[in-house]
Amino acid sequence: MLQVRLLGPVEVWEGNLRAPLGGVRPLAVLSALVVHLGEVLSTERLVDCVWDEQAPATASALVATHVSAVRRALARVGEAEVIRTRPPGYVADLDAAQVDARRFEELLTSGRAEAAAGRAGEAAELLSEALGLWRGQEALEGLGQSFARIEAARLAELRLVAQEESFGLQLELGRADRTIAPLLAHVAAHPLRERPRGQLMTALFRTGRVSDALRTYQEGREVLREELGIDAGPELRTLHKAVLTNDPALLGPGPGPRGSSLLSTESGPHASSPHGTRPAPHAAAPHSTGPRPPAASSPHGTGSRPSAQDADGLSRARQRATDPAAAAGTRPGTHARPAPSHLPPDIADFVGRSEQIDWAVSLLGRVDEPGRTWSCTGRRATGTARHWCCARSPCATGRRASTGTPSGCCGTCCGSSPTSTTRSA
Repeated sequence: MLQVRLLGPVEVWEGNLRAPLGGVRPLAVLSALVVHLGEVLSTERLVDCVWDEQAPATASALVATHVSAVRRALARVGEAEVIRTRPPGYVADLDAAQVDARRFEELLTSGRAEAAAGRAGEAAELLSEALGLWRGQEALEGLGQSFARIEAARLAELRLVAQEESFGLQLELGRADRTIAPLLAHVAAHPLRERPRGQLMTALFRTGRVSDALRTYQEGREVLREELGIDAGPELRTLHKAVLTNDPALLGPGPGPRGSSLLSTESGPHASSPHGTRPAPHAAAPHSTGPRPPAASSPHGTGSRPSAQDADGLSRARQRATDPAAAAGTRPGTHARPAPSHLPPDIADFVGRSEQIDWAVSLLGRVDEPGRTWSCTGRRATGTARHWCCARSPCATGRRASTGTPSGCCGTCCGSSPTSTTRSA
């Protein structure tokens, strides 16, 4: 069966025999008739296709000459009747299956339909067959006429769509390692297309090459800014965020890579163990029975504020509820993490001003007496004076009786507004 090949240099084959089409003009006449397969092209339209706007005065007669040359070339392979005369011009009497460009479009349509129906394997085979029809970088190579350039651009875009659909199906089938090499070449040839760049990032991520995936995004972002002055699109930015956060949904159907620290990050009490099993939920046992620790009152609520000892108790209770190690006790050789505090470490004692310190301590000793009111006043302190205020003033004593804050500081010496506490009978 006669085959006309447009996906590359224009050729006509009958089995193993190639038709000698000769010069550029007869080739352009045949190509124009095949591109507009099934249409009758008038002589004037063929003149426009072959010569564009530079047709000679004898162009109409030359069209008939070139059609005769094409018929003689096809007669050598036994297909002289392919080009038929139909007023007001000519038509190519070919089936769509005899033109590789038409078969490519049909296979692409069928492959996308199979993919939409959820049959990824069949769709991948159809797209692979479609892409296998291409024999060159461009369609209609060797022809510079306007109709040839337009048709070549249309087929090139369909080829890119088929390639990107094929890459997506390969990723869906868990073949990320096979797609990296062709994707690298594809992205290098088309750096402004975001979809294949995202597919390359996904393939690199699934094979444990997280740093390469991030670099691929950064390169695309720089190219878009330099060439077009725009940032990456929302889909590519979302994919970049998923790579940064190690989103498990990005792993796809294939098995996760071994030895990748980012992809195998464990977090939470239900993280997988080194042997692939999950530990038992042991956090429920320590706090499933027994009384719950009392909840602390809001600073703006009613009632007395909890003391620092109560606050420490609440902190230890919460730690036991979420940390099984804390519930079972501190492991040997480990140290408990210090409680958060805004104050510097306490000091052994002060030197000097013993009379003033004794006077302040004697006042603080009667802070719980009914009807007594006390407050901290004075300028904001820094350095040793600030430490003295926080360590010896009612702020420090209030760690047991007043504020209930982790640092035990009322805010007077630390830069906040002064506070006061009143105890009434």
